[in-house]
Amino acid sequence: MLPPKIVLLIGNRGESVQAIQQSLSAHYQVVLFHKVEKEVSWFNPIAVILHQNGGPADEVMGQLHQLKQLKPEAPVMLCHSGQQGQPGGPYLEGIQAALAWPGELSRMRALLLSWEQKRFSLAGRLRMAWRTVRRLFFHRVALQPQPSLLPPVSMEMAPVSNGLDARLFGPFELRMDGRVLPPIRSEVNRAMLAYLLYNGPERMPRHKIIEGFWPDSNEEAARNCLNVAISSVRKYWREMGGDHLEICFQDNAYCLQLPDAYRNDARAFLKLWEQGKSLERAHRMDEALNVYRQACRLYTGDFLEGISRNIDWVESTRSKLREAYLSILDRLSCLFMERGLYQEAEEACQEILEIDDCIESAHRQLIILYYKTNRRGRALRQYAMCCQALQDRLGVSPFRETEELYHKAINGGL
Repeated sequence: MLPPKIVLLIGNRGESVQAIQQSLSAHYQVVLFHKVEKEVSWFNPIAVILHQNGGPADEVMGQLHQLKQLKPEAPVMLCHSGQQGQPGGPYLEGIQAALAWPGELSRMRALLLSWEQKRFSLAGRLRMAWRTVRRLFFHRVALQPQPSLLPPVSMEMAPVSNGLDARLFGPFELRMDGRVLPPIRSEVNRAMLAYLLYNGPERMPRHKIIEGFWPDSNEEAARNCLNVAISSVRKYWREMGGDHLEICFQDNAYCLQLPDAYRNDARAFLKLWEQGKSLERAHRMDEALNVYRQACRLYTGDFLEGISRNIDWVESTRSKLREAYLSILDRLSCLFMERGLYQEAEEACQEILEIDDCIESAHRQLIILYYKTNRRGRALRQYAMCCQALQDRLGVSPFRETEELYHKAINGGL
C-alpha cells in the first residue's frame, strides 16, 4: 500500500477553511494549520492549499515564502473565497494553481488528483524497481529464514528517581524526582505550563504565545492574561520545590531553563517518528518498524486530553500530533503486511479507524488483509462499514480505488 495521501491546508479559522477540509477529508488526510509553522516539515504532502483569508498580498506572499523554505518540492494551490476568478500577478510566482472557493471545487479536486497520480505513479514504479533489485540481489539466500524483527526497546515514560518527567499525551502529568505533582489550578495555567515544557529551552516569542492562547483579544488584554498565567506558573513551581526550573524573559521572548534530567513524551515521540522515516529512506525497514512501535507506545492518548477549554495552541498541536500518530500507524500496517504479520497489521488499522473511521486507506488495508487470510466475508463487511461511515459522516461514496478493490474481492481477483 502506498503512503497516506496527505494534503496540508493552511488558513485562519473560518467557515471556508472548515468547508474545504470537510470536502476533501473523504479522500485525503487533511492536516490543518492556521499559518505556516515549523511543524509543516513533519509531513510529506501531495499538495499544500494556502487559503488567502482576505489578507493583504504581502502577508500571503510572506506565508508562501516560509512554506517554500520548509516544503520546496510540494505543489502549492492558492485559494480565495468567491465563485470564480483568481488572484492577480503577484501571487503567481511560486504557486502551481490559484482558484476560488467554492466556485472551483471541481477544479481543486482535479488538480489534487493529477498531483496524486503523478506522485504515486512514480512511487509505484520506484517500489517495483526496488523489489526487483532486491529479488535479484538476494536470490541466493531467499530460502533461508527471514531475519526476525529487532526486539522492541521500551520507550515508556517509567518513573525515575530524579529529574523531571512531563507526560503530555493523555492526562497531563508531571513527576519530579519520582513523585507525582498535583496539577496547577485552571486549564489556562495547565496549558501554559504544558506550552513551556513542550517548547523547552527554545526561545518563545511573546506574540506567538498570545496568538496561541488569546488570538481574539486586544494586545493590552492579552499581555495582561499572559503575565497572570506566567506568574501563576512561577508560583506553582516555587510551591512544588522546583527552584531549579526558571522562566526567563528577554527581548520580548520567554525561555525555560530546564534541569539536565528532563523527559518529554511528546518530543520523544516526534524524534522517534523522524528516526523511523530516516530509516525507511535508508531501506532499513525492520529497524524503522521497531522505532515506529516505540513511538506508538508513547502515544497513550490525545495531547493534553484533559484540557477541554478552547485554546488554539492546544487544539492545533493535538490535531498535528494525532495526524502524526495516524501516519505512523499507516506505515506500521504496511510494514506488518509485508512481513505477513497480519494480526499486528489488523490491530494497527483498527486503531486508525477508532480515531477516524473515514480513513479509506485503513479500510482498504483491512479488505486486503481479510481476503489474504481467507476471511472473504469479513472483507466484504469491511467495505460495507467503510461505505456506511463515509455516508453517515461526510455524505459521500467511497473513492474509486476502494470500489475497485471491493469488486476484486467479490470476483476473487485479489
